[in-house]
Amino acid sequence: MRIKLLVLLIFMGAISGCVDSMQASSSKSMVIGAITAEQLLAEYDHFSHQYRELGQIDLSSTEVETLRNMKFIVLFGSWCHDSVREVPYFIRLMEAADITDYQLVGVDYSKQDDKGLATFYELKSTPTFVVLDAEGVEIGRFVESSPYEMEDVFLSFSD
Repeated sequence: MRIKLLVLLIFMGAISGCVDSMQASSSKSMVIGAITAEQLLAEYDHFSHQYRELGQIDLSSTEVETLRNMKFIVLFGSWCHDSVREVPYFIRLMEAADITDYQLVGVDYSKQDDKGLATFYELKSTPTFVVLDAEGVEIGRFVESSPYEMEDVFLSFSD
């Protein structure tokens, strides 16, 4: 009886150690807080793979000018398949418009970040692209996905 109990305790200890290490390793790979596009693409293969699969985005000079008058805050989950699909497209779009001043903010599974932006912007779904006017007032959001191109949704906010 004692041997069975000892074996059971050893087994349970081994399992709990594996769970702890799985949680630790998954939290290491999760983006929480601000990250640059360069860091995201260099350090997270699933984002860089999607980015490489995308073609260039063509924008008219009017579209570029309109987008340059907007500010963008992207709240995303590095664990979220919608984020993996949409954030690389957003990065390509920003490159096409030659916009480098935007924020990428990773959130955890509970949709929280280290600076409280997710709470401030009342994040419900990932990714959420918060679009602000030049004064910093929110003018619209692109949430998760859309049947329309992301740039068309952003441009509609200026109407």
